[in-house]
Amino acid sequence: MEDVAALDKPFKLYTISNCPYCEAFKKLLASLGDGLADRVEVVNCDDPDKMLDVLMKQVSCFPALLSKDDDILFIGIVPTIQDLRRALK
Repeated sequence: MEDVAALDKPFKLYTISNCPYCEAFKKLLASLGDGLADRVEVVNCDDPDKMLDVLMKQVSCFPALLSKDDDILFIGIVPTIQDLRRALK
């Protein structure tokens, strides 16, 4: 069952453990302020079921930030703080 709070989040950040880019992206997200980070559900894909879900969305590398409509906004990179703010508005 999905977390009720996660249903209100219009973006998903897919990550995996031991990924330096994923950790950097999560730190950047936490530094945003203005409640923008609250709009993003962080999904750790170490679980095989979650990995299958992300592969079905054609995500091939991490980190990956997707919109509610599964549009890929950033993949395999850590964006600048300005680009991330623009994407989350």
